[in-house]
Amino acid sequence: MKLKYVGLKPDGETAFHDKTGVVWFPGSCHEVKDEIATTMLRHPDVFALDVVAVKQEDPVEEKAPSITLSDGTVKELDGLDKDQLHDLAKELGVTVHHASGAQKVIEALVAAFQPV
Repeated sequence: MKLKYVGLKPDGETAFHDKTGVVWFPGSCHEVKDEIATTMLRHPDVFALDVVAVKQEDPVEEKAPSITLSDGTVKELDGLDKDQLHDLAKELGVTVHHASGAQKVIEALVAAFQPV
């Protein structure tokens, strides 16, 4: 476990030095064996878990589904209803089951026109 010294001794804390080999200074952090850390954490005015703030990733913006035809034309699929998608698949020679929903047809079209 990674612990942080939150005590107030500016000249260093030597508690648990015999078990950790560490002299703790304000704000210092060190890895400590779990069984020793558990004992040290019984002194919350001196030691605390070192919690590192995790940087949140920027949300991935999903692009509207589209395909690029052989002539370079980009065909946006978002906004087309089930029947329009089936017609487009038939026109482009992509085989889909006649009862497939819009999402399945979009998936089939995108898969058929993925760059190699």
